[in-house]
Amino acid sequence: MVFSEFENLLGTLASSGVQSRHLDRGETLLRQGDPGEDLYWVKRGRFRAIHNHGQTTERVVGEIGRAEPIGEMAVLGEGTRTATVIAVRDSEVLVIPPEVFNRFVDTHPREAVRLMRVIASRMKSVYETGPRLVLPNAITIVPANRETPLESYGKRLAEAFHGLKGSRALL
Repeated sequence: MVFSEFENLLGTLASSGVQSRHLDRGETLLRQGDPGEDLYWVKRGRFRAIHNHGQTTERVVGEIGRAEPIGEMAVLGEGTRTATVIAVRDSEVLVIPPEVFNRFVDTHPREAVRLMRVIASRMKSVYETGPRLVLPNAITIVPANRETPLESYGKRLAEAFHGLKGSRALL
Protein backbone atom coordinates (compact mmCIF):
# COMPACT_ATOMS: atom_id res chain seq x y z
CA MET A 1 0.00 0.00 0.00
CA VAL A 2 1.43 3.37 -0.90
CA PHE A 3 1.59 6.16 1.63
CA SER A 4 -1.06 8.37 0.01
CA GLU A 5 -3.63 5.53 0.00
CA PHE A 6 -3.13 4.91 3.70
CA GLU A 7 -3.15 8.63 4.52
CA ASN A 8 -6.40 9.08 2.58
CA LEU A 9 -8.01 6.17 4.42
CA LEU A 10 -7.01 7.63 7.77
CA GLY A 11 -8.39 10.99 6.74
CA THR A 12 -11.76 9.50 5.91
CA LEU A 13 -11.90 7.68 9.24
CA ALA A 14 -11.24 10.59 11.54
CA SER A 15 -9.63 13.74 10.20
CA SER A 16 -9.58 15.22 13.70
CA GLY A 17 -8.10 12.09 15.29
CA VAL A 18 -4.94 11.87 13.15
CA GLN A 19 -2.31 14.50 13.83
CA SER A 20 1.07 15.22 12.36
CA ARG A 21 4.19 15.42 14.55
CA HIS A 22 7.59 16.84 13.59
CA LEU A 23 10.77 15.37 15.10
CA ASP A 24 14.22 16.88 14.84
CA ARG A 25 17.25 14.74 14.03
CA GLY A 26 18.24 12.81 17.18
CA GLU A 27 14.85 13.23 18.87
CA THR A 28 13.26 10.14 20.44
CA LEU A 29 9.82 9.18 19.14
CA LEU A 30 9.22 6.36 21.62
CA ARG A 31 11.13 4.46 24.30
CA GLN A 32 11.47 0.75 24.87
CA GLY A 33 9.29 -0.33 27.79
CA ASP A 34 6.80 2.54 27.53
CA PRO A 35 3.11 1.68 27.06
CA GLY A 36 2.14 1.14 23.43
CA GLU A 37 -0.66 3.60 22.86
CA ASP A 38 -0.44 5.35 19.49
CA LEU A 39 0.66 3.96 16.17
CA TYR A 40 2.86 6.15 13.95
CA TRP A 41 3.13 6.33 10.17
CA VAL A 42 6.24 7.92 8.65
CA LYS A 43 5.23 10.81 6.43
CA ARG A 44 8.83 11.85 5.71
CA GLY A 45 12.23 11.16 7.22
CA ARG A 46 13.97 8.14 8.67
CA PHE A 47 14.13 6.46 12.07
CA ARG A 48 16.37 3.90 13.78
CA ALA A 49 14.95 1.25 16.13
CA ILE A 50 17.27 0.21 18.98
CA HIS A 51 16.62 -2.65 21.38
CA ASN A 52 18.35 -2.61 24.78
CA HIS A 53 19.44 -5.94 26.25
CA GLY A 54 20.08 -5.27 29.92
CA GLN A 55 21.93 -2.21 31.15
CA THR A 56 24.84 -2.09 28.72
CA THR A 57 24.01 -3.84 25.44
CA GLU A 58 22.22 -2.07 22.58
CA ARG A 59 21.32 -3.57 19.22
CA VAL A 60 20.05 -1.74 16.15
CA VAL A 61 17.10 -3.85 15.00
CA GLY A 62 16.26 -1.81 11.93
CA GLU A 63 15.59 1.45 10.20
CA ILE A 64 12.17 2.73 9.25
CA GLY A 65 11.52 5.02 6.32
CA ARG A 66 8.75 6.87 4.52
CA ALA A 67 5.34 5.18 4.33
CA GLU A 68 6.14 2.64 7.04
CA PRO A 69 4.49 2.08 10.43
CA ILE A 70 6.21 2.55 13.81
CA GLY A 71 4.99 1.11 17.11
CA GLU A 72 2.62 -1.39 15.58
CA MET A 73 3.74 -4.38 17.66
CA ALA A 74 2.92 -2.74 20.98
CA VAL A 75 -0.39 -1.38 19.68
CA LEU A 76 -1.52 -4.72 18.24
CA GLY A 77 -0.29 -6.69 21.24
CA GLU A 78 -1.58 -4.09 23.71
CA GLY A 79 1.80 -4.21 25.40
CA THR A 80 4.90 -2.11 25.83
CA ARG A 81 7.30 -0.74 23.22
CA THR A 82 9.86 -3.31 22.13
CA ALA A 83 12.48 -0.77 21.04
CA THR A 84 13.50 2.85 21.35
CA VAL A 85 12.95 4.72 18.07
CA ILE A 86 15.03 7.79 17.24
CA ALA A 87 14.83 10.15 14.25
CA VAL A 88 17.92 9.75 12.08
CA ARG A 89 17.12 13.04 10.36
CA ASP A 90 14.40 15.68 10.61
CA SER A 91 11.18 13.70 10.18
CA GLU A 92 7.41 13.86 10.33
CA VAL A 93 4.95 11.16 11.40
CA LEU A 94 1.20 10.79 11.52
CA VAL A 95 0.06 9.99 15.07
CA ILE A 96 -2.73 7.42 14.91
CA PRO A 97 -4.68 6.95 18.17
CA PRO A 98 -5.90 3.42 19.03
CA GLU A 99 -9.56 4.21 18.32
CA VAL A 100 -8.71 5.44 14.80
CA PHE A 101 -6.53 2.41 14.15
CA ASN A 102 -9.25 0.04 15.42
CA ARG A 103 -11.82 1.67 13.11
CA PHE A 104 -9.35 1.34 10.26
CA VAL A 105 -8.96 -2.40 10.94
CA ASP A 106 -12.74 -2.89 11.20
CA THR A 107 -13.60 -0.98 8.03
CA HIS A 108 -10.58 -1.82 5.83
CA PRO A 109 -9.64 -5.46 6.54
CA ARG A 110 -7.60 -5.87 3.33
CA GLU A 111 -5.38 -2.92 4.17
CA ALA A 112 -5.08 -4.22 7.74
CA VAL A 113 -3.81 -7.54 6.36
CA ARG A 114 -1.23 -5.64 4.29
CA LEU A 115 -0.05 -3.92 7.47
CA MET A 116 0.23 -7.32 9.21
CA ARG A 117 2.40 -8.52 6.32
CA VAL A 118 4.72 -5.55 6.81
CA ILE A 119 5.02 -6.43 10.50
CA ALA A 120 5.63 -10.12 9.81
CA SER A 121 8.24 -9.29 7.17
CA ARG A 122 10.09 -7.00 9.60
CA MET A 123 10.12 -9.59 12.35
CA LYS A 124 11.25 -12.33 9.98
CA SER A 125 14.11 -10.24 8.61
CA VAL A 126 15.36 -9.31 12.09
CA TYR A 127 15.48 -12.97 13.10
CA GLU A 128 16.89 -14.30 9.84
CA THR A 129 19.24 -11.65 8.54
CA GLY A 130 19.70 -9.08 11.28
CA PRO A 131 18.68 -5.43 11.19
CA ARG A 132 16.98 -4.01 8.12
CA LEU A 133 18.54 -0.73 7.10
CA VAL A 134 16.88 1.88 4.94
CA LEU A 135 19.32 3.23 2.40
CA PRO A 136 19.32 6.98 1.88
CA ASN A 137 17.55 8.14 -1.25
CA ALA A 138 19.77 11.19 -1.72
CA ILE A 139 23.39 12.02 -1.10
CA THR A 140 24.72 15.56 -1.24
CA ILE A 141 28.40 16.40 -1.56
CA VAL A 142 29.70 19.72 -0.34
CA PRO A 143 33.30 20.93 -0.50
CA ALA A 144 35.30 20.74 2.70
CA ASN A 145 37.23 23.81 1.60
CA ARG A 146 37.59 26.05 -1.43
CA GLU A 147 40.49 24.03 -2.80
CA THR A 148 38.58 20.74 -3.00
CA PRO A 149 38.19 19.68 -6.67
CA LEU A 150 34.49 18.97 -6.23
CA GLU A 151 33.67 18.33 -9.88
CA SER A 152 36.35 15.69 -10.38
CA TYR A 153 35.51 14.12 -7.01
CA GLY A 154 31.82 14.03 -7.94
CA LYS A 155 32.60 12.37 -11.28
CA ARG A 156 34.73 9.70 -9.59
CA LEU A 157 31.96 9.07 -7.06
CA ALA A 158 29.36 8.83 -9.85
CA GLU A 159 31.54 6.25 -11.63
CA ALA A 160 31.78 4.22 -8.43
CA PHE A 161 27.99 4.24 -7.99
CA HIS A 162 27.33 3.57 -11.69
CA GLY A 163 27.13 -0.21 -11.25
CA LEU A 164 24.69 -0.11 -8.34
CA LYS A 165 21.09 -0.97 -9.12
CA GLY A 166 18.79 2.05 -8.94
CA SER A 167 21.54 4.63 -8.57
CA ARG A 168 21.67 7.83 -10.57
CA ALA A 169 24.20 10.61 -10.50
CA LEU A 170 23.34 14.24 -11.28
CA LEU A 171 26.32 16.53 -11.61
